[in-house]
Amino acid sequence: MGRALFSFALPIAGVQLLQAAAGLAALLLLGRLGADALSAAATPVALCALACALFAPFATGLMAAIAQARASRDEARIKNLITRGVRSALLFGIAGGATGVLGAPLFLHLANVPPPVASTAVAFAQLLAVALPAIFVFTTYSAALEALGAAGAAAGMLAASTLLFAGALFALHAGALSVPLALLASTVPVALAAAAILYARSPRFRLDASAGPPIFTAREIGALVRFDAPSAAQLLAVAFADVALVAIANEFGVRAGAAFLVVAATLAMLSIPGAAIGAAVSVTPGSGRHALPAYGLIAAATCVAVYVFASPVLAAIVPDPQAFAAARTGVYAVAWSALALGVGTIVSSQVVASDEGFWPAAIAISGVWLMLVPFARLFTLRWGLDGLWYSYGMTFIAVTLVQASAAPILLRRARAHAAGGRRTTTP
Repeated sequence: MGRALFSFALPIAGVQLLQAAAGLAALLLLGRLGADALSAAATPVALCALACALFAPFATGLMAAIAQARASRDEARIKNLITRGVRSALLFGIAGGATGVLGAPLFLHLANVPPPVASTAVAFAQLLAVALPAIFVFTTYSAALEALGAAGAAAGMLAASTLLFAGALFALHAGALSVPLALLASTVPVALAAAAILYARSPRFRLDASAGPPIFTAREIGALVRFDAPSAAQLLAVAFADVALVAIANEFGVRAGAAFLVVAATLAMLSIPGAAIGAAVSVTPGSGRHALPAYGLIAAATCVAVYVFASPVLAAIVPDPQAFAAARTGVYAVAWSALALGVGTIVSSQVVASDEGFWPAAIAISGVWLMLVPFARLFTLRWGLDGLWYSYGMTFIAVTLVQASAAPILLRRARAHAAGGRRTTTP
């Protein structure tokens, strides 16, 4: 059972580590350009993550629909889903990109971006918005490949994009804007190359004209999005909260925005072990008893590494003394609680595996919007920027405790429902 768990978790962790590596390269480059560059990137990155979170439920639902069509060996439906899915993704990307380009000045003003970096931040956000069509198409191709059992090909696309991104960061060096330029220089060619290769190799990916609407109707999109509504709602809640939190950080000036970007990237990396093992637990019944001890060892080693190596790593990313001090305080304050949150993620994954996914998502969303965001506001009034980091730690521990307390009740209820169902169907 433990081997099956990690055979599933390791590829997920590998994919997320690839993305984290690209993010670290971007942070290193931005840090070399100063705190202004990091601060200018903070809000556009949060807004881009929000746009991707808005699209993710569609991609997840499409992946499930393709997998169902594959299980029933309905090749015509598979081709129809892929064709209309790619077209819809392109349309969503164009609409999102246009909204980002036109609305960037307003969005960044509402997010309290400091005036000294506002013009750079607007240009940064607009270039990220221009990349959305390619990002959405890229995501759709990856979802289709995974649904068709070609997860290796999807990982290859991501690896190629990551390598191109890292190279383009320095080849297209253009100040703070080199990060979105590198994104365009990696996602676009990989998406185009994938489209060409898949068109040549498989009839399923030939986007020929087909009967019916060229894109999904509103009703069909609603059905796709509802496939995993609790997870989608949680993802969106966290993405919206990140925008609210970066707006709070921006109130404290350029260096606070720079520190927020670094702390947010650190939190994303620290969440990888818990998220990967949790995803494996949700599809590997009975693996929870192996998952928690293994995660405990990983979390303990990671926590020690963070507190030993944080200072030299942050010094390389954030040379500015004040931004460095703020970022180090933030990392020290949230690292241990972020790793503890992984326990709640794994415990909740056992509940999700028992078809009780509503309550874990509800607990996480409540933690974000009833604790993290309001207490971030209250604590910053009392302790300044440090109060933002304190609110993270308090919320992560509270959510973990509630999830761990609720899990046994939800699992018992799921077993009772399953037993009742078996009795009902017994002659």
